[in-house]
Amino acid sequence: MIHTTFGTTATADRYIEVSQKEQLLDLICNGTLDNTPLLIIGSGSNIIFTRHFNGTVLHLTNKGITLRSNDSESDSLLVEAAAGEEWDTFVQHCINHGWYGTENLAAIPGTVGAAPVQNVGAYGSEAKDIIHSVKAIHIATGFQRTLSNHECQFGYRDSIFKNALKGQYIIWSVTFHLRSTFSPNTQYKALSDALAQQGITTPTARQLADTITSVRWSKLPRPEETGSAGSFFKNPIVSAEQYQQLLTQYPDIVAYPSGDQYKLSAGWLIDRAGWKGRTMGHCGVYPKQALVLTNLGGCTGNEILALSDAITSDIQKNSASPSKKKQSSYNHPPNNMNTKPETFWNWFTTNSEQLTMLNDLDEPQRQRLLDEMQHQLTAYCDGLTFEIGEQTAQGRTLTISAEGDFDLFRYVVELTDNAPDIDWWEIIPFRQPKGKALKVLFDKYKFETAKMAFMQLENEEEPDIIGLRIALPDIDNGLSPDPNSQDDDDLLVGVYVTIEALIGEFDCATLIGYVELCPMPKEPFKSGFRPLDDLPEFVEWFKRTREKE
Repeated sequence: MIHTTFGTTATADRYIEVSQKEQLLDLICNGTLDNTPLLIIGSGSNIIFTRHFNGTVLHLTNKGITLRSNDSESDSLLVEAAAGEEWDTFVQHCINHGWYGTENLAAIPGTVGAAPVQNVGAYGSEAKDIIHSVKAIHIATGFQRTLSNHECQFGYRDSIFKNALKGQYIIWSVTFHLRSTFSPNTQYKALSDALAQQGITTPTARQLADTITSVRWSKLPRPEETGSAGSFFKNPIVSAEQYQQLLTQYPDIVAYPSGDQYKLSAGWLIDRAGWKGRTMGHCGVYPKQALVLTNLGGCTGNEILALSDAITSDIQKNSASPSKKKQSSYNHPPNNMNTKPETFWNWFTTNSEQLTMLNDLDEPQRQRLLDEMQHQLTAYCDGLTFEIGEQTAQGRTLTISAEGDFDLFRYVVELTDNAPDIDWWEIIPFRQPKGKALKVLFDKYKFETAKMAFMQLENEEEPDIIGLRIALPDIDNGLSPDPNSQDDDDLLVGVYVTIEALIGEFDCATLIGYVELCPMPKEPFKSGFRPLDDLPEFVEWFKRTREKE
């Protein structure tokens, strides 16, 4: 069983704990890690599982903190720490031994091995400021490589291990450049204020680390008490010109200089959008810190992902934050949103019995009731639609849809999040997947997923979305496109409708960035295509392996 700091658990085809380098080299040499998806984890503080992992999970548990060099003349120290060491254990060890430089990074969840991958940072310091070098083992060959600080290509919560070398190396240890003389970094305002409140003007390393720990846990839930992973979201960075435009429009915007750019406060964006303190299912946004998502009890990875995607979608649509998919500025709810969610649900509750017995009504009554329901939904937000499921022994389902309109997703979430408990009704946000081997009719076209294939299109500039090349069969109804022309909009829309039927409305709109069409090759699988019915599993794999900042 794999545990995470969110308090969720997961399983994998194979779970291996590695504490010795020889053990890791044996796994590489005997081919245990070949031809299988591989996931390296530390303390499980920066990962979410949404389902069983179809591959091998390697849990590094190697330990050891060693002083490698001590130059008394320059007070320079080199300290090597094993990747499996808990980060805060390493920080406290350094302070206790008089090795200084880690203090501002106290109390950060995770392991030493994760620090260079993420370039962890807090309270005015980042891991890159003290990392000297990283020892990593090549997964394919077992060769060890030492990367200098410069070679690690550190950026804001970024490194070469998340880009060019992603999935190629296992970090075994990290060497840090520390000092034997303590010089406090108190430039971060919340930290300097906390020290001033204690009457401390020149803190010791212990006082600085303890104050940071106290400030952190006053704002953040302790993972051992409430499932979380600290700050979940990444602060967006904008140009100086963009910042000045935003500052004119939003004088209270919170931002920090970052070289010749500006780093916007993601917490401010989330708070301003109204998400702070909100819940969705069994998870929520921490009331004291908008950057933190928490497990309220019984939360699943899918619920966490749905909440984070809903927040991100909302910010991308309604905030000053730049987006890889689109760019917009913060605005208030649209003018067509005239009523509150409670107004719709009051109407629905009043008419729920009639809606449950919909099949017993005559056609004029049924149509009038459905028309009135659509009117009530449109009064809340124009563009939303609904679907009522067939009656079963458990009752009926009501699905609220944005018709794939990414800009309206926040209103689907808000409406369904405020739904009351109604007997015999299950309220569902967004159209759900309909299964496999589907037959979809759209306009003049008939799509059969069992006869279609797909290939992922890589795009390094947009790694968080999926591009697809869809191969269509050459059949009599004219489904296969002309390879020299893809101007048939109805055909392309029909393919999107088919994809949505396979993976659901939310994933289709938020993950599928672009689609190309092509005729079916004579040997599609030798050409790199996969059956389209495999797309749901591919999307789940993509979501599991997509890293959250």
